[in-house]
Amino acid sequence: MLLFLSCTHETTLQPDSEQTVYFNTQVLPIFTNSCALSGCHNSATREEGYELSNYATITSKGITPGDALKSTIYETIIGSSKLMPPDNPLPIEQRNLIRLWIDQGAANTIDPESIIIDTTTSGALFCFERDVHPILVSNCSTSGCHDAATHEEGYNFTTYESTMNKGVVANNASQSKIYKVITTSQNEDDFMPPSPRAALSSQEVQDIARWINEGAKNEECANQCDANSFNYSANIAPLVQRYCQGCHQSGASNGNVLLETENQLVSIANDGRLLNTLNATNGYAKMPPSGNLSTCEKQQITNWVNSLTQ
Repeated sequence: MLLFLSCTHETTLQPDSEQTVYFNTQVLPIFTNSCALSGCHNSATREEGYELSNYATITSKGITPGDALKSTIYETIIGSSKLMPPDNPLPIEQRNLIRLWIDQGAANTIDPESIIIDTTTSGALFCFERDVHPILVSNCSTSGCHDAATHEEGYNFTTYESTMNKGVVANNASQSKIYKVITTSQNEDDFMPPSPRAALSSQEVQDIARWINEGAKNEECANQCDANSFNYSANIAPLVQRYCQGCHQSGASNGNVLLETENQLVSIANDGRLLNTLNATNGYAKMPPSGNLSTCEKQQITNWVNSLTQ
């Protein structure tokens, strides 16, 4: 619904289930192309404390989900306070997209059309335990959601058997409920993981889709890992995203621990918490609780932690 207010020349947009605004294809490009620039709000500069380069940083400050008019970022782009961008205001169409996205809950929504589903077997073996289960454990089978004890709405993602019991149509991702709820928010109550937790990344969605389309099998795969490779971006960040961020992100910071950036991981590495939880030593609970990390992956993290002090 569009209601035009002549006093502000802005469009008042109400949340409309028939007009979902997708963060990854409609909102993020506006911020990255107009705001997250060198000298402004990129990761290096962070002018006035705002970094507008990804979902986590955009929603960490200045966004009030469900209410654009109480969101500082929206106020600046319409000029009700300091106008941003200062020399090139956003077109009204882009301002309206951002407002509708915020009013719809500012979720990390993914446009299903942007996900390329591989409908053919690529030849390289794709495995449930290695490639898919960690995503489900970190983001879905947490306490109070889809673990063995709660199994909300009958969904239990703790094992292969329980995952296959409901929501998976082998060889057809588009008809599988598990795929539908992670790619669309036409019904906000159905979108998973639910707000304020971040949606799965595009890569995670593609991994789940590929696994289903290749038959949703419970193949056993060797974990391709080199303990001597422990670069943060190439090796450690993907492990943290897959095994940890589902519980340690904005909106779901279990134990008040956020693991969305390298600096946050460095912080718990330097004070000893990372290795203590990884190995369940000194009274710390084992993390991740699923225990899916291989011996090699644990050694990668250990080597990375040790390298911080060298």
